[in-house]
Amino acid sequence: MMTTHLKPLKLWVLGLVLVTAGLLVWHEYGMNKVIVIDADTPLKKWVYADNEQGGGSSGSIIRQGNELVLTCQYSKTYAFPYCGFMLGPGPGRISFDLTGYDRFEINLATSKAENPIRIFIHTFDDDYSNPDDVRTFRVHELHYNPKIEGNPFVATLEKFQVAMWWVNEFQVPPDKIRSDFKNVVAFAFGLNEAEQEIEHKLYFRSMRFMGKWISYAQLQLLIIMLWVASAALYLIFSFTSARKAVTRMRMQKKALVEINAALEIERKELETLATRDTLTGVYNRLGLRGHLHVQTDLVKLKRSALSLLFIDIDNYYVICERYGSNIGNEFLIQFCALIEEKTRDSDIFCRWGDDEFLLLCEGTSVQSAIIVAEKIRVATETHQWPLGIKVSCTIGVAEMNPEESIGDFIRRADNALAAAKSQGSNQVKADLGFVKPLAVD
Repeated sequence: MMTTHLKPLKLWVLGLVLVTAGLLVWHEYGMNKVIVIDADTPLKKWVYADNEQGGGSSGSIIRQGNELVLTCQYSKTYAFPYCGFMLGPGPGRISFDLTGYDRFEINLATSKAENPIRIFIHTFDDDYSNPDDVRTFRVHELHYNPKIEGNPFVATLEKFQVAMWWVNEFQVPPDKIRSDFKNVVAFAFGLNEAEQEIEHKLYFRSMRFMGKWISYAQLQLLIIMLWVASAALYLIFSFTSARKAVTRMRMQKKALVEINAALEIERKELETLATRDTLTGVYNRLGLRGHLHVQTDLVKLKRSALSLLFIDIDNYYVICERYGSNIGNEFLIQFCALIEEKTRDSDIFCRWGDDEFLLLCEGTSVQSAIIVAEKIRVATETHQWPLGIKVSCTIGVAEMNPEESIGDFIRRADNALAAAKSQGSNQVKADLGFVKPLAVD
C-alpha cells in the first residue's frame, strides 16, 4: 500500500513545487496593478498660494500637450512664500485607495533645476478631517530634488511621512502618527519657499502608483496554506485508504452475500445512499444495515437476544386509490410517528417497502416481541387517522437463531407475516422455529 501511494505522492509534491514556483515567478514579474495620474486624468485642478493667507504670491495652471504647467509668481510680502497646485475630485469625495501599492514614480520638471519640489498626498482621517475643509486632511509629504534624484523618480510609498506641522496643528498623539493611504482625496505639488521675488514653473507629466494584487506576505501565507492543506488531504486520503484496506481484509465474502440478500428481498438495487427515508424520516434499508451487522454479531456470540417485527399496513393501496397519494403519504408519516412513540430508543425502525416496515428489537425474546407487536397492532387500530379512516396492520415476528444468516432471519419474519395475511389482516403471528428453552431450577 505504501508503494502504491508513493508515485501519486511524488506527482502531487512535484505539482505543488511547480505551482509554488509559478506563483513566485508570477508575483515577481506579474500580478501588477497601476494607478496613473496625468493630464488626462479627470480630476479637478486648483492652485494654492500664500495670497490665500494674506501674502502676495500667486499661481496659475494650464495644460500644454501632455503636461500640466504651474506658473508661480513669488512675492516676499509673506514670511514663507509658497505656491503649488492640487489634483483631486474636490472636498468631501474619496478619490483613490492606495492600500496595496508600495511604489510610485513621479515624472516632472521645474524651470529651476536646483529647486526642490514638495509632493503631498492628502487623505481623509475619520478622527480629524472635515469633508468640506481640505486643510483638515491628513498630510503626507515628500521633498524631491529632480537635479539630485533624477527624473522620473521612483521610490517606495514609505518615503512619504506624515507632515509634522499637521501633527502639531491638530495635536495628534504619537500612537496615531502613521501613514494611511486608504482614503486619498488629493495630490499636491508645490515649490519650496522662494528666497526672492521670481517667476517659477513646474511641469507635471505623470505620477504612477504601482503594487501587487497580492502582497508578498499574503502570497507566502497562501503558499503555506496550500502546502498544509495538501498535507492534510494526503493524510486523510492515506488514513481512509488504510482503513478501507483493513476493513476489506476482515470482511468475509459470505457475510457480504448474506447482507446483500437481506437488503434486496424486494429491491435488488438501492435507489439512494441516504440512511433515512425522505418521506417518514425513519431508517431506510441502508440505515438498517449497520445496526443489523452489530446486533447479529452479538447474537452469534450469544450475548444478546434479537427479535424482528415485519409490519404491513393493511389495505394501504386501497386507501391510496380511494383518497389519493397525498393522504397515503400522510398515513405513512403518522404511522411511523406512532410506532416510534410506542417503541424504545434502542429499537431500530426501518421502512422496508412502500407499506412494509421492520422493527429490530435488541435484547428481546420472541415472547416479548409478540407483546410489543400486539401493542403496535392495537395502537394502530385505535388511532384517530385522517378523515376518520379505519386502519390496521398485520405483523410477523421472529427471533434470530445464532446459527442462521441474516437473510434467513428476515425471511422467517416475512413468512410469519405472510401466514398472518393468509389468515386475515389485523393480527400478529410469530415464527416459533427458534425459542430458547426455559431455565430449570
